[in-house]
Amino acid sequence: MDSVISGLLLILITTLIIVFAYYITNIVGKKTKKLMDGRYTQVLERTMIGLNTNITILKINKKIYIVAMQGKTIEVLDRIDESLWDFKAEKEDGFINISEDITSYLKKRFSKKS
Repeated sequence: MDSVISGLLLILITTLIIVFAYYITNIVGKKTKKLMDGRYTQVLERTMIGLNTNITILKINKKIYIVAMQGKTIEVLDRIDESLWDFKAEKEDGFINISEDITSYLKKRFSKKS
């Protein structure tokens, strides 16, 4: 009888620790996001291309920057006014999907340059 009670107590304590860790992680994540979000800067999208290469879309002071980052190298690929960045986001299962709009915009933008 004592082993059953101690087993149930162990399961209860383990469950409480997991629930507590989950809520603490959520709280810390929200606080960190508030600290990381700047007043004038915002990361709109980040896509990994390789192991240490990614393309990031940043919004800084009403301008949109498309930046390529590889290791310690950062290169600005394009700068766009916020007024031209008028993608219509569609909700699919709670997630926003604007990748097709971004792809078509980038194709138009870079085909004009060449």
